[in-house]
Amino acid sequence: MKNWLIIVPLGAILFAAVALGWPLFQNSLASIDLPLSGILIMAAGACLTIGLGVGLMVLVFLSARRGHDDDVHQIGREIDAAEALPEDD
Repeated sequence: MKNWLIIVPLGAILFAAVALGWPLFQNSLASIDLPLSGILIMAAGACLTIGLGVGLMVLVFLSARRGHDDDVHQIGREIDAAEALPEDD
């Protein structure tokens, strides 16, 4: 039930963005002479860019969940603790 409270508004926002953006996209392409192959290459580049971003974010989340980042955080805590100690003169 709670998933629908998130999915429905986000779906509505996505639908509104596509519905409002598509005519603007079509109007912007009307002023330039871009062949179909150019549009397909541009769409493929956008999909690859989004895919790369999603893939990198998945790696970040998996790394955090599997504990690969714990060593780095532990070293940071040790450095902070060492800096907090008073120095002997």
